[in-house]
Amino acid sequence: MCTQHFLCSKHRTQLSNNLIKAVECFFVNMKTANALYQSGRYNEAFPHAGCAVETAKLILKVENIDTANALLYFTQAIILTAQIQEKRLQLSGAHQLIHQAILRLKHNIHVAPGTLSVCLEELYSTQIQLPGNPARHDTGISKHPHLHAVH
Repeated sequence: MCTQHFLCSKHRTQLSNNLIKAVECFFVNMKTANALYQSGRYNEAFPHAGCAVETAKLILKVENIDTANALLYFTQAIILTAQIQEKRLQLSGAHQLIHQAILRLKHNIHVAPGTLSVCLEELYSTQIQLPGNPARHDTGISKHPHLHAVH
């Protein structure tokens, strides 16, 4: 499996060493990706969403942070990126991204259990709703459109 990188090594290092810059980068990229997604400019939205995902992963690695918010950031970025991939007809990439995110969160089962449960529910719901999923059906799990709305 090939992993796409959206951040150059210089920016990855800078963001790894500066939580404030990482959070700023996350929000800028999420807002940009969301605006482009909402206007139907999926190809332009994709790299911004990818940067948000990578930045959210870096934020999750930081010790002594607000883990609940870090989990929400990560989940927001994953869902938006998967939705963009769906619009770009990259269904296998969207499925793979969601699957990897679920596995990653399951390894953090001991942190912020309430938030973690919500995040996993949202990821499962998104995964089920993606076209091409053999298990796609109405699960009764609500989709929260606000999840990728950045405040």
